[in-house]
Amino acid sequence: MMVGTSGMGPQRIDLSGVKFADENEEETRERLMKRFEHIGLQLMNRTQAGGLYGNPVDSVLRDQYKRRLVGQILGQAYVIAENFIRTNKDAVERIAEAVIQKEELYGNDLMALLEKQQLRRAEVDWSKEDVWPQM
Repeated sequence: MMVGTSGMGPQRIDLSGVKFADENEEETRERLMKRFEHIGLQLMNRTQAGGLYGNPVDSVLRDQYKRRLVGQILGQAYVIAENFIRTNKDAVERIAEAVIQKEELYGNDLMALLEKQQLRRAEVDWSKEDVWPQM
């Protein structure tokens, strides 16, 4: 993630004019950020007894504003990753098979394998329900 207007915030989603019928673009963006936050908060360990208590991360997650941003960043990263994997399903399977076969890959061997797959960026229409993970 890159540093956003709010410090370390989620990247601004490029809606490319896509919006829900009953909303303007900014309302759609806010709806999406809330959805990212919901997903991210589900992924986070939210129990105080779960290892975060006393941890420096705990002080960040106790701050409601920072917790929302962490949830948005985590949720956004998860949704983008899931769509990237879906877009590149065959290539991801080939990568996984190569790693399983060789047991480990690193350095130039890993870079060569990744470059060979010609991975594509996922084109995501955020208004479509099928881009969102079922959680």
